[in-house]
Amino acid sequence: MTPNIEVLATVEDKVDPGHSAVLVIDVQNDFCDDEGYLHRLGLDINASQA
Repeated sequence: MTPNIEVLATVEDKVDPGHSAVLVIDVQNDFCDDEGYLHRLGLDINASQA
């Protein structure tokens, strides 16, 4: 038996708060911190720290 799957066809359906979420990821430390990922790769992060 195949379960009923709701198809979200319109933008209004897709962004309906009843079944949607907003995910925000702050990656500032990777770009600006001396211990961040970009600095550990050896990249110059001085401009992002200004």
